[in-house]
Amino acid sequence: MTRTLKLIGLAGMAMLAMTAMAASAQAVEFHAASAPVTVTGNQEEAHKFTANAGTISCNTATFHGEQESTTTETLTITAAYSNCKFLGVVGVPVEMNGCDYVFHAGGTADVVCPEGKKITFEAEGCKVSIGSQNALSEVKYTNIGGEGSKDVTVTPNVNGIEYTQTGLLCLGGQGTFKNGHYGPGATTVVGEDEFGGHIDVWVE
Repeated sequence: MTRTLKLIGLAGMAMLAMTAMAASAQAVEFHAASAPVTVTGNQEEAHKFTANAGTISCNTATFHGEQESTTTETLTITAAYSNCKFLGVVGVPVEMNGCDYVFHAGGTADVVCPEGKKITFEAEGCKVSIGSQNALSEVKYTNIGGEGSKDVTVTPNVNGIEYTQTGLLCLGGQGTFKNGHYGPGATTVVGEDEFGGHIDVWVE
């Protein structure tokens, strides 16, 4: 009996070790042919965020980040938006207020803001604010190009974003909601060295 229990225990430990090894082998990471590398995003379509009050659509969106090693599981990106339309008003500014996005190669993203700060936009007596939050899903990565020209297309289809609406004219009322959606907004991400030369970047 004791020998049987020991064998079962050893078998269980082996299975756990194999599971851990498999999980490690399947870990997805951002890769660069060399580092450090500057990554920039060039949008292919308008970026949109939808709240109860309506959808803000931005025709210009730029993204910038620095990757310090050739492999990493997360990438911090600073975004800037312009030429945005919200509630029929053209030229609505999106204030990032120091907030960044942290992309996880596994397909999720975080919003990271300085203490007390939020991403905001406002029009027609309605203000929408988006604060820090984690594990938003999902973000799809598609590798494009061959050796010497590898880039990544990033396509967000993120649901369940928490936001707050304030202002008497907000459709859907005032308060905090968790049904925000970001997408589409396909963006091609490229890597460059300090001289502007191309560096291959990919996700796997």
